[in-house]
Amino acid sequence: MTEDPHLLCWQGGARIGWWDFTFPLARLSVRTGCLTLATTEKVFGFQLYKLAADVPNVLIFSPSDVEGLQVIGSIPVFSIGVRIHHSKPEYSPKVIFWTCGTRRGAEALVQRLTDFGFLPWIG
Repeated sequence: MTEDPHLLCWQGGARIGWWDFTFPLARLSVRTGCLTLATTEKVFGFQLYKLAADVPNVLIFSPSDVEGLQVIGSIPVFSIGVRIHHSKPEYSPKVIFWTCGTRRGAEALVQRLTDFGFLPWIG
């Protein structure tokens, strides 16, 4: 299988509405024009829980869907992430990717995402 040089991926956690997916249950990937946040209900083949029917496990955003990317949190490793402010009514307004690192790492992630056409949050 050939790797796509125009695709970047990060493993972490996520919050979608009130659902919280701890590390390593979420994956953020980006390519030009497409930001994807995917979560899983299984680890090593074991079912951890069952999502409610109204919670999608794959969220896809185009640059026009994203109003801005905001670094949030203050406790390294436990609560540093990137909030995706978006305009898609079918998704919860609260969408966060937990980076499981430092604030500087989350800021670097936002910078990488801007290279793909997504804007930082100005609010």
